[in-house]
Amino acid sequence: MKRMLVTGANGLLGTKLVSRARGAYTITATDLQASLRAGLPDVTYIQADISAPEQVETLHRHDYDVIIHGAAYTNVDGCELNPGDARAVNAHGTEYLARLSARCGSTMVYVSTDYVFDGTDGPNTEQDAPNPQSVYGRTKYEGEQLAAAVLDNLIIARTAVLFGYAPDIPSNFLTWLIGELRGGRSVNIVTDQYNTPTLADDLAEACIRLYEKGCSGLYHTAGSQWLNRYDFACICADVFGFDKALICKTTTDKLGQKAARPMIGGLKSGKAEQDVGMRFSGSRDAILRVKEQMEKSTG
Repeated sequence: MKRMLVTGANGLLGTKLVSRARGAYTITATDLQASLRAGLPDVTYIQADISAPEQVETLHRHDYDVIIHGAAYTNVDGCELNPGDARAVNAHGTEYLARLSARCGSTMVYVSTDYVFDGTDGPNTEQDAPNPQSVYGRTKYEGEQLAAAVLDNLIIARTAVLFGYAPDIPSNFLTWLIGELRGGRSVNIVTDQYNTPTLADDLAEACIRLYEKGCSGLYHTAGSQWLNRYDFACICADVFGFDKALICKTTTDKLGQKAARPMIGGLKSGKAEQDVGMRFSGSRDAILRVKEQMEKSTG
């Protein structure tokens, strides 16, 4: 059985990757916490901070066949306030893992972001030139470059606005929104940020398929529907039966966010869909899937 290392294993994507790969791979998982949240006995867990090279070395207990690197400093405003920490994780942590991958002779799948673009003419293709406008985007793009300098067998999987559900996982835009609307609280949602929201289950599937199909290089792996945040929120309300009157329109300039956001963002994923033989979900189908997962989890 082939060996897989999953970084960021306690996050949403990491949880989905581990779930998808169990039974098909011997999995080693790593994250900052003391244990794996899912508590799976057939998954080896190693606590490690990828920004510390000596801790990355502790992960080299096996020669992995594939490393799927989903760990990142993803708090966009936090990155703006703490650029050194963002670079340590997103850029140098990625470089350390790439060097580990090179020693293992493995393929590395690095999950990157649409924030590498300036968000003025999206959705973007793989041929468009990056022009990051935030610390988060710059450090993730630096991670792409550092990994590419080390590895020939590198897959870069850029994604956008990742969302989904798994028990005991920190909230994302969708689960935060569901919690607010379910509680009858009004929310201010922007109408001027356009993107391609991505179901975490789809991204996990794509990352594994890209490896299994022998792909290499740069891929965009994001949801198939391009829409603004307000329209996404309204779809959520429709699917869950929440009161749409609780969703109030606003614009980005009124939020006072520290970091620049892609306004006309998102990614076109046609290349990935063709090469791995899958279709990324539109927002309604994806939210319906999340609803089913939540209902199954709560019984």
